[in-house]
Amino acid sequence: MQPITVVFTLPEDVIPRVLKKMASGTPVEVDAYDRDLTTKIASGTLLAIDNQIDPGSGTLRFKAIFPNTDLSLFPTNLSTPIAGGHAA
Repeated sequence: MQPITVVFTLPEDVIPRVLKKMASGTPVEVDAYDRDLTTKIASGTLLAIDNQIDPGSGTLRFKAIFPNTDLSLFPTNLSTPIAGGHAA
């Protein structure tokens, strides 16, 4: 799957920082790490932000796109995306 998108959540308190970076016109880098956060699997960019905070978890959904040229990401892959330095 090239490219591939990944949907992930971040706590609502990081939203202002991510939005500020997006508003500056600079692409927000998103890195996907393994579950232990020790190995970076892939790098991509933030594609979209949901418009509703989950009241139960206090998180917001984000979508990132990865070129995935080496096919390191695949559907149901359990990775941890980090957007702009903030772990999901």
